[in-house]
Amino acid sequence: MLGRAFAVFLCFVPVLALASTPGTPPIAPRLLLVSIDGLGWTRWQQHRGLTPNLNKLTIGGTAVPLQSVFPTMTWPAHATLVTGSLPLHHGVLGNHLWSRAAHKVVEAWQGPPPAGPTIWQALRQAQLHVAAVLWPNTAGAPIDWALPEVYGQKAFENAASPGLLSDLAMAGLPVDHLGSHGGEEAFLLDTFSRDAAVYLVQTHQPEFLALHWVALDTWSHRFGPDSAEAMWALQLIDRYLGEVLQVYEAHGLRKGLRLVVVSDHGFLEVTEAYSAHQLLMDAQLPAAWTKAVQVVSNGHCLYMYVTKPELHDEIVAVLRHSLSKHPKLDKVLGPDQLVALGLPSPKEHDQAPDLVALARPEVLWSTAHVPGQPGKPTIHGMHGQLPSSPQLQGIFVTNQAVTSGGALTLMRMQDVAPTLMAWFGVPYAAMDGQKVPGLTTLAPHWTAAP
Repeated sequence: MLGRAFAVFLCFVPVLALASTPGTPPIAPRLLLVSIDGLGWTRWQQHRGLTPNLNKLTIGGTAVPLQSVFPTMTWPAHATLVTGSLPLHHGVLGNHLWSRAAHKVVEAWQGPPPAGPTIWQALRQAQLHVAAVLWPNTAGAPIDWALPEVYGQKAFENAASPGLLSDLAMAGLPVDHLGSHGGEEAFLLDTFSRDAAVYLVQTHQPEFLALHWVALDTWSHRFGPDSAEAMWALQLIDRYLGEVLQVYEAHGLRKGLRLVVVSDHGFLEVTEAYSAHQLLMDAQLPAAWTKAVQVVSNGHCLYMYVTKPELHDEIVAVLRHSLSKHPKLDKVLGPDQLVALGLPSPKEHDQAPDLVALARPEVLWSTAHVPGQPGKPTIHGMHGQLPSSPQLQGIFVTNQAVTSGGALTLMRMQDVAPTLMAWFGVPYAAMDGQKVPGLTTLAPHWTAAP
């Protein structure tokens, strides 16, 4: 049904004329930002034979590793991509967090949009139209057409822009069971996202479209980052990228299109699972103290929260000392180190951890309530380690060529938003990032007539 809907879109939506003769108005700036969740730079280099459409962007364009943020998790990274701020300032500190105020685990997808300036706000203020498909933390954001990444059918219905799901249903897309297309059926969600993006380009031609594909991340977790399943997901997403670009071309929008493909993080292979609660037992805390510590997993990062203020300093000191040489840990990060990595202190943010137990790259945290010994993991790929890990670097690929300032060898995630806004000529004061000079000209092959 989805494939038929895609074909119908191409056949029946009228093609817009592209002004190309002398004296016609200049081509309007237009940007497509695509996130391929979980595509690490090193693995893309190893498997570039699977991504012919993505490879085309590198011809005269730019392709460099993208330095992620801490923790290297989906929700903090995507917030940084559209704000130019670190978690310290945008407030999305992980995928899963402990709220001291609510005294419970909270999920980032249920939280508000990132704090501070965002791409959406800047472009809307400039009277430009924006759209986002399955982009994290966009529920309630100032976006013309938004289908946020949320979980559960009711959440989709409540979070989508008014009328959008009805419009997609009229176009032939199945919208009544979006909430069930997660997990190992993530390819269905990516297929829906492709068709939703096609619909938006054909009917609304937004000047900015953000599109997030998730199947590669899902299957890299479940089966491993080099598994046949993950590689098939990569091929599928690359095919979808080509099909979305075909729609821009069919509607005369390709010539002025700036295209950026990013990813939030790469992957590490895991071979062992270890109970987070066993870790607390290993620390040999008094029973009363153990009950005063809450643990929440963010990939390789185990966020640790002391829930009794009167015991805070003592517990933090003992945990740092007792776990400093634990065989399953790479290191224990204290408050000073966390602030240096771009997280706020607990005094600044209700959900900021007191400590982070950083697992060894091959170890996966299990937060099962019954403490367990090391065992075989049920998933085989993970992220969350420090962003300095080469395997956790994402990708930054664009049809923009570097024309000045020397060769670009590494892109920081917080520099993406101010750089994109500079292409629109829209003033943008990012909290932590800055415009990267030199990325000013579309690759010659891209601007040529198709």
